[in-house]
Amino acid sequence: MQVLVLIVVVGVTVLVGTTLGGRYRVAPPVLLIGFGVLLGLVPPLSEVTLEPDLVLLIFLPAILYRESLTISLREIRANLPVIGLLAVVLVVLTMVTVSLTAQAFGVHPAAAWVLGA
Repeated sequence: MQVLVLIVVVGVTVLVGTTLGGRYRVAPPVLLIGFGVLLGLVPPLSEVTLEPDLVLLIFLPAILYRESLTISLREIRANLPVIGLLAVVLVVLTMVTVSLTAQAFGVHPAAAWVLGA
């Protein structure tokens, strides 16, 4: 019963956060993070945990569907170089940084590069 109440509370929070974000031109992820922090401070919900698989199956599709309706293909085309740069260069930089950090902690280089990848 407690899990069902938690699912309903988080579902309503996701619905309110995405709706307010679209209406007031605030990024919905920012509102969802803020609402999540506020929910974590409420005493009955502060000790409850929710399975990650449940979040991926119930809440993430709803958020992605809402964003797919409001995204502009014109904006994506205009920002394609930046999106490509972030998708490729930042991933490579993160991989190298994780690998070198793991090697600094004594991990074998081959294992560190696998970890970074």
